[in-house]
Amino acid sequence: MKKILLTALNIVLAFSLFACGNSTETEQKVEETEITEDNIKSEGEKKPDFKAECEKNAENHPAKAGAVLVTKGDYDFTGMDYYFKGELIQKTTIDNIGDSSAWLVKNENGYVMPIQHSYFNAEIGDKIEVWGTLSGNGYSNVEGIDNVVGETGSMHAMLLTVNGEEQY
Repeated sequence: MKKILLTALNIVLAFSLFACGNSTETEQKVEETEITEDNIKSEGEKKPDFKAECEKNAENHPAKAGAVLVTKGDYDFTGMDYYFKGELIQKTTIDNIGDSSAWLVKNENGYVMPIQHSYFNAEIGDKIEVWGTLSGNGYSNVEGIDNVVGETGSMHAMLLTVNGEEQY
């Protein structure tokens, strides 16, 4: 995809320079001005991929036993792009900004994350993948739900798949 975009940009640049005049100097500049991914990034034209940023942050701060995904002390997770995957085990409400409806989603490490889902739909037992932002707020565990941490963070869902199907 990136190569196609870069090739298309090179072609557009060549045609626009050709239309403005066909001098040897212009042709030489076209050859010297190769559009590369690095050029695009350095000029600020390419925006980071939201999903990739979420997944990178999840790799750097995995939701597992002993994890801190709450803003406190030296930790600041408020608004961090984050990815979480697991099974919807319970529907609940949490005290947070916006819609208080939340899903409790448990990942393969036993970490239970409250997910504020707004207009997304899923049922208990569904497999959930969510890309969103961490709220920074901490929540104690819900009675009767085993969790590998004593205090869990929460997320605002922005992109979501339920059982492998994207929801909008």
